[in-house]
Amino acid sequence: AVTADATEGEKIFQQSCIGCHAADANDTRPPAARLAPNLANFGDREMVAGIAENTEANVKKWLKDPESMKPGNLMTGKYGELSDDEINALTAYLESLKIAK
Repeated sequence: AVTADATEGEKIFQQSCIGCHAADANDTRPPAARLAPNLANFGDREMVAGIAENTEANVKKWLKDPESMKPGNLMTGKYGELSDDEINALTAYLESLKIAK
């Protein structure tokens, strides 16, 4: 079930993240058009950015300051500052992204 926070997070994703990331398991864009990983299964993943355990705290830390976790990553500086409420909502949305088994 998608929570109210996740619904707000989806709006933030559509405004801030969709320029580089897809969140669609059926993404048919050619690889060259994909600037960043498809996050359609983010909630199923064991790792955040390939470097940290996929926990709520690590997702929030990554969204707040990706450079502190993975220097030189491509997300740093790509979007404006997110408020704590926006980070909470975006985390809820990302964790809700799972591929139905």
